[in-house]
Amino acid sequence: EKKLYGQLVVIVALMLFGQRLDTVVLPLVGQIQLGGWAWPFTLFWYLGFINSMNLIDGLDGLASGISILASLALLVISWAVGEMFSTLFAATLCGATVAFFYWNLSKRKIFLGDSGSMWMGLVLASLLLNLSQIVPISLPVLVAPMIVPIWDTGTTIIRRYRSRSSIFQADDHHLHHRLLRLGFSPRGVVVCLLLVTAG
Repeated sequence: EKKLYGQLVVIVALMLFGQRLDTVVLPLVGQIQLGGWAWPFTLFWYLGFINSMNLIDGLDGLASGISILASLALLVISWAVGEMFSTLFAATLCGATVAFFYWNLSKRKIFLGDSGSMWMGLVLASLLLNLSQIVPISLPVLVAPMIVPIWDTGTTIIRRYRSRSSIFQADDHHLHHRLLRLGFSPRGVVVCLLLVTAG
């Protein structure tokens, strides 16, 4: 819960400096102006991304691999639409994460930890938010590179709500844990989920 308070402070500060999801584009509906709903929607947006990356960080290379693929997709989109700030931001995140990914999988391991995974979620959320306010990209297309952590977080919240346990309580029923119990090796789980992300 202490982590949540810290996240709220950072998110509110970002929103006060103009980082808000004022418009969204939905399939078959088009562009929607959120108006007064921009603040709670942005809060939910940031909390979702930050914590989904934190929750998916259960195996070496999984969270960082997803971050690489997501930032690479954002780099390509930003470059295609001529948004150079987002292009450079995405390239920086991708390059830094590739370097981390190498050492995360080596024998001399380094780890993300909570601060690393939440930072990745925060940066990706900011990149996606900024890009969505510049280019009218459909929301499902925009968040597609994050489908694995979003799905895992959604099912985790539902599972813990049904079992009446705290949503902050750790468990071993995440997507990667289930694949491990099915017989996949840790490296095989990472490869499988990164292929889903890339697809």
